[in-house]
Amino acid sequence: MNLNIAICDDDHEDAKRLSDFLTRYSFQMEIDFNISLFKDRNDLMGKINPAYTFPYQLVFLDIEMPGESGINLAHELNQIIPDDTLLVFVSSYPEYMSDSFSVHPFDFLQKPITYDKIMNLLSEVRKRLAKRQRQLMIVSKDALSVSLLAEDILYVQSKNSKSQELIVYTKTDVYQRHGTLSDMETTYPDLFFPLNRSILVNLLHVHYLTDSSVILHNGTELPVSVRNRKNLIKLLKSNLTIRI
Repeated sequence: MNLNIAICDDDHEDAKRLSDFLTRYSFQMEIDFNISLFKDRNDLMGKINPAYTFPYQLVFLDIEMPGESGINLAHELNQIIPDDTLLVFVSSYPEYMSDSFSVHPFDFLQKPITYDKIMNLLSEVRKRLAKRQRQLMIVSKDALSVSLLAEDILYVQSKNSKSQELIVYTKTDVYQRHGTLSDMETTYPDLFFPLNRSILVNLLHVHYLTDSSVILHNGTELPVSVRNRKNLIKLLKSNLTIRI
């Protein structure tokens, strides 16, 4: 595995400590890490060329930075990063954790960072990346079968209550699949969540929630029932564990 990692933290000592732990882990696990350090929003965004794919798979953001906070920077990054990029907040203040929900980060690390925290985090990162690599879905378009990465699917909609025909939406196209939403939930239990009786949303693409809708990273708005909205909030909170 080769992983490009960005650390954005105005505290050089904290950034260097995190970088050293990551380097130690890479040697221990024989994984190639390419680590880049940035001191603030302008430093990080100035190194990104919008004409090219975002170069980092894992981004650590300090929340308390001069100028723009890490949470505001995450909102900005979510407009340009691929859906498989993982954002991790670091902060000395656990009360910021709830504020970070709006950008759906992968995790939240409380300072001071320890090597044990990094080992636990990277173990989860490797599981997530490995799971994404092996989750494929067979769909059809114009009578041809196509293999999609399940992570690339935005949401799945039941064509109607009587048929077993599903409509599969990605950022760029629409496909069909034979089956039921229940089958999809069973096959991909950690990826799709029911918003209502007719729509499953891919959790990787959830940007934020309103009182009656779920907004995806690409701006798509999907209706969510009151009960399922409550369950979705609980799920998102449970998936974001604070490492103290």
